[in-house]
Amino acid sequence: YQVKSELNFLTNSAQQVFTADFSNQFIFGKNGKFSIDASAYVMPPGMREGIYKLGQMYVVNIGFRMALMKKAAFLTISANDIFMLSSPTAETSSNNVRVLNKNTYDTRNVKISFMYKFGNKVLRGKRQRDNGNLDEKNRLKN
Repeated sequence: YQVKSELNFLTNSAQQVFTADFSNQFIFGKNGKFSIDASAYVMPPGMREGIYKLGQMYVVNIGFRMALMKKAAFLTISANDIFMLSSPTAETSSNNVRVLNKNTYDTRNVKISFMYKFGNKVLRGKRQRDNGNLDEKNRLKN
């Protein structure tokens, strides 16, 4: 199997804040016939965006992919934001008034896709062509 991970650190003046983005791919079966993709994004509370202090946010995605017809076709089923936690709160205060925003977006979705590769699967090798300068090539060999 193959694993890819990325971890980003961001700082602000008040505290150490980080975001983490993980992506994993697990390949099973002969010649990678079946694979599972899982990814997650984590943002703990405290991240600042302009005048707003953001709350925590988590996103988890998962997908399944199967090769069919000798890898000429692929069936993929994927789900995004499966726990529906990708809407952080945004908080700010001005003139002793505290404002707390919470927007909820419908980011959870499931996608099913089928891909088929059309065309010739076997490519011929490069053919030898006879150029007009064959006499010159033979003269240089002598």
